Formats: sequence, structure tokens, C-alpha cells
Amino acid sequence: VRARFPPKRSPNKMPSTSYAPPLSSVTETAQRAVAKARFSSYGRSAFGGPRLPLPIDFDTHAPEIALVTYQAFRVLTHTLQRHGTVPPVTATLVLLNSLVFLKPGGVLFGDVCLNPYAVLHLNQMERLVTSAFVHRDLFHLVGNMAGLVQDGSELESREGSSRFLKRAVWSLGLSQACLVFLSALERKIRGRGGANAVGNWFADAGKAFDANVLGLSGTSPGSNQGRRVVTTNPATLPFYTSGVVGFSGVNYALKVAACCGRPHDSCVMVFGLIPVPSRYSVWADLFVNTLISPSSGTFAAHFAGCCAGLLTVYVPKMFTRGMGMRGVGRRLGGDASASRLVRDAGARGSSRGTGGGSFGGSGGSFRGTGNRLGGNDTAIRPSNTSDSKKKGKQLSIVKMVLAPFGALRRAASEGTPLLTHAVFAVGCVLCQQIMTRHLPNGLLSTNAVRSLPLVFEKAVSRRF
Repeated sequence: VRARFPPKRSPNKMPSTSYAPPLSSVTETAQRAVAKARFSSYGRSAFGGPRLPLPIDFDTHAPEIALVTYQAFRVLTHTLQRHGTVPPVTATLVLLNSLVFLKPGGVLFGDVCLNPYAVLHLNQMERLVTSAFVHRDLFHLVGNMAGLVQDGSELESREGSSRFLKRAVWSLGLSQACLVFLSALERKIRGRGGANAVGNWFADAGKAFDANVLGLSGTSPGSNQGRRVVTTNPATLPFYTSGVVGFSGVNYALKVAACCGRPHDSCVMVFGLIPVPSRYSVWADLFVNTLISPSSGTFAAHFAGCCAGLLTVYVPKMFTRGMGMRGVGRRLGGDASASRLVRDAGARGSSRGTGGGSFGGSGGSFRGTGNRLGGNDTAIRPSNTSDSKKKGKQLSIVKMVLAPFGALRRAASEGTPLLTHAVFAVGCVLCQQIMTRHLPNGLLSTNAVRSLPLVFEKAVSRRF
């Protein structure tokens, strides 16, 4: 009897592609070794980079300095007119950043910068905090503090100092964590064969923009004619070689919260011409900043801040059960002020011994209060009897089981704005990739913009 053996199968081969292959293991090993030596205790003292803050080059960055100075003056004037003063937590954050900036002797860039490899593989978790409070120069500090005063004052006046402090701490942690996570994710996408589809898609999008908008050919003459030319997009945040400092990621997280808290029908005028809904105005701000400064570290910090802000805004919406005073305010058709009115009315009723007792009182009722606020008897019900305590234990199990379904329902109700945020996010990433290829120093570095101060100076000298 002849033994039957299964036929030998040829090993599966990766399909041929015209894209550039991922980084070789040798290259990645060399980058890892250099990063490990750079961020070690000896490497930071020997190769720590420049000492921050750096002096400002007024000749090179004159347009940027003029723009940031005007923006800071405008923000401070508007804040004082609207709020009378800068709220305490916002003022404390500004003071803390300023004190770090004015530290005698400064700090070494390699000691404090946020590097994804140093955080994930060398366990230097302190970089998640120290990098946020260090700035490159005075131009960098003034721009970030102007954004902090603008959005921080609005949020602190709306939410209160204690709640705003919690939001600022969460924004700091999430923005830095998102920056590290996005850098690691980008390394996986760009450096692994099967997962390279996203990087290829961005490369094709950039190539199509070059061909259709800028008129650049996608083929080259000679030996390369008829073949696809690879469009290599730069990494948004290199995993091994990057280093980020500044408070801008936290600023963008707070900006998202401030924009989402404004009325849905309000709009913001971009450049005074284009109306953008307030909920999505943060992406217009990111788009303009990307045109001005499309560098990888700057954009990555801003983009990570936007992602962190969306997490702080939409995740609580998905997992809020709608119980307690917050739900009461919504059921009565009001906001936080309605909740405070109910709480104050209950406290007055309990002190007088009437039927309008507080939630913790015995035998109290909100029936009169609900009628005065325009509600009905079913709007507010007390839950302070012994029977309700027994039922509460049973209902807690049911709530735990149904909580994921409630989260999915709320996520579906917020699906449209989240999808719109995703579309704007992809557009900003494409803008950064295009600007990095063609104008890596931003629009303000072009000869036309650089010549504007000279034209203005000549015009003034001729007039006077």
C-alpha cells in the first residue's frame, strides 16, 4: 500500500508592491541603541542637547513674533473685559509655567523632553509631566500662555475652580499619554508590512494632491518613466528621535472642552471670513497653526491634545447614568443653575421643617419645588425610605448589567459629531503632510511674507 503524503506547499510570499519596504531590523536596532544611549544618565549629561530657554532670533522669526504678540494682547484684553480678572487656577498654571521658564540656568532639553521610547522602554515617566512645563523660548511661552488664558478662563468661569483643576490634570495626563500612544502606533503602521496600508493611503493622497493641485507629475523621465514614484511622507512624531516640550497639548485639550461647551448654533469666523461651528472650531485653529508651523513635534502635540480633549468630553457622556442632581437639572429643562436652585430650595425646606426636605432628609418631598420650577410630581422623587434602600441594592445589579448598553446608546447619539471630528482630523493630518513636503518652515517663512515688513517700512518712510 502506497502511503499518501500531502503535497508540499510553497511558502506564502508577500505580494509584490511598488511601495517602499518597511524599516529593516538593522536600522531599527541602530535607532534603538542610539536612543537608549541618548536618554541614559550619562547620555543626558553628555548629549543632553541645548539648554532651554533659547534666545529669540528676531530677524528670522519676526512675522511669528508679531502675530503671537498681537494674539496675546487681544486675548488678555478680551479676558479682562469679560471676566474682570484671570481666574485663580488659570493664573496659577500661567505662573507655574513662567517660573519654570525663569529658572536660573535653565534646563537641559534631553532631561525634560517627551520621547516615546524613553517613556515606554526606559520607564522615565516623569517626562510626561516635566515636558509640559518647559518651553523653547519666549515666543513659545507667550503663545501657549495666551491660549491657556483664553480657554482656561472660559472653562473655569463656567465650571468652577475645583472642577476645572480636575479637568486640567486629566487633560495633562491624557494629552501626554495620547502623544506617546500615537507615536508608537505610527511606528507600528509605518514599520510593519501588513499594517502599512494607512501609510500608503496617506502617500497616495499626497501624490494625488501634488499631481492635481500643484501640477507635479507622478512619473519621472528616463528609466523611471511609467513606474510609480514613491511619495515618502515624513513621520508625524518619530518614535526614537523625537523630543517635545510645551503646554500646547494641554491647551488644545482645554480648547476642545471649551468649544464643545458653547451653544451648538454658535459659529466662529476663521480669518473673519469663513464661519465654522463652535464645536469644530478647534480643528480650524489646528489647521491654521499647521499652515504656520507644520513641524512634526508641534503638530503631534496639538493633535494629541485634540484627541485627549475629545476623550474628556465624550467619554463622560457615554458613561453618565443621568442620576442625581445633574439628571434632575436636565429633566427640569435647565442646566447646572437649575440643579443648584433645587438644592437650595430643598435645604431651605428642610431647615423650616416643611415638606420640601433635602435628599438626605427623612420623609421629605420635592413636590412643591418641582411645581415651582415648572415640573410635575414625577420630575423629582425622594429615595430616602427603607424600602428604596432595599430596592436600590437590586437595581444596582441591573444598572451594572445595562450600563454597557446605555453607553452604546449614548455613543450612537453622539456618532454624528464624532464622525465629523474624525473627518476634520484626517484633513489636518493631510495638511501637515503636504506642508511638510513643500513648505516645511510654514507659510510665514515664504519670501512674500518675509518681504512684508520691508514693504511696510518703506511705505512709512515715504509718508513721513
